[in-house]
Amino acid sequence: MDENTDYTDENKPYTLEEEGLLALEEQVGAIPPSLRESYKVLEKYVSEKFIEIYGQYMTPEKREIFLSSRMIFVDKADVEPLREYFEKANHMDSEISPIDGVFYKGYHIGSPTGEGVVNTEGGATVLYSGRVTIHVVDEAFSVPVDMKFLMSEEEFYGYQDTLSTKEGFDAIYPRVNTITQGSTFIHEKVHIMQDPRLPLPIREAAAYFYAREVFRVNNWEYSKVGNTDKLADLYGECISEIGEDLHRFMLGSMDDTGRFNEILEQLKAKFTNERIKQVSEYHEYEFDEGKHNWIYWGTEKKLTTNS
Repeated sequence: MDENTDYTDENKPYTLEEEGLLALEEQVGAIPPSLRESYKVLEKYVSEKFIEIYGQYMTPEKREIFLSSRMIFVDKADVEPLREYFEKANHMDSEISPIDGVFYKGYHIGSPTGEGVVNTEGGATVLYSGRVTIHVVDEAFSVPVDMKFLMSEEEFYGYQDTLSTKEGFDAIYPRVNTITQGSTFIHEKVHIMQDPRLPLPIREAAAYFYAREVFRVNNWEYSKVGNTDKLADLYGECISEIGEDLHRFMLGSMDDTGRFNEILEQLKAKFTNERIKQVSEYHEYEFDEGKHNWIYWGTEKKLTTNS
């Protein structure tokens, strides 16, 4: 990789072509070659399902990017070099990024007590300056995916009953991995479409909403529950109030600056710091160690100057 290449543009980050992504995957991909094709088939399939619902709100260029292979699975050692190479732009903006004077710089999901907190999202992230999604995996990550496991929970257990005990047991792992990766593909590729300067909780709420909605429409079991659902619900409220223009805004197809600013203010009026805290904190009545609870946001106060 040429370290002197400047891939950044203030208004339109560089998009790495699919051929370049495939070449990069050959260098750093952690998924065994024997499984790569099935992951790409799954990515293409769920991407097409997303476009069936939301493609009408995207430009032809955005649709083409969304439908192309954007996900690369890497091991931990390759994450920082890739981040340093692609993330050359500062996406924080003093006007667009903060919510009432607070910048949201990162988040993780963990236990109600804050003990033993882990990033249950698996370390997936978007490198905006290359419009590529990376997913951190370990050496044991070699579980296959199969589109036939995109089904409702009821359908799966009906399917499992037709198998022998061992076959049913062996089917659990690719099934769980399939639904997890299927929703991750949609979630992260929605991030690719977004303006990276938008407040992080708004971007995350939208990505959770769109992944959940595609799974709902197709009657597939959705694996993210708990507080991420509350975050998605908040974005759903915004759709009800703002209308279809919110899809264009969030999917990078809003070219009316005045309307863009208007929608941004409407979103910030809903995504107040107090409301973000409310949907992120632990709720006793739905506690389950196996579910997503407590969203921990990394924040920073906006510096103000007295004139």
